[in-house]
Amino acid sequence: MNGAMYCEILGKNLLPSVRALKMGCGWVFQHDNIPKHTARKTKEWLRKKHI
Repeated sequence: MNGAMYCEILGKNLLPSVRALKMGCGWVFQHDNIPKHTARKTKEWLRKKHI
């Protein structure tokens, strides 16, 4: 898996789950420092989504 695939998974699962659970702004997203989590693509995606 690479950063692009990771972002696709986050987009399909993370954001819909946050909305469905009505979590609002009171949640923390946490991941470790493996390459797909620190890839430029991932960092850009998280920044654009304000995560």
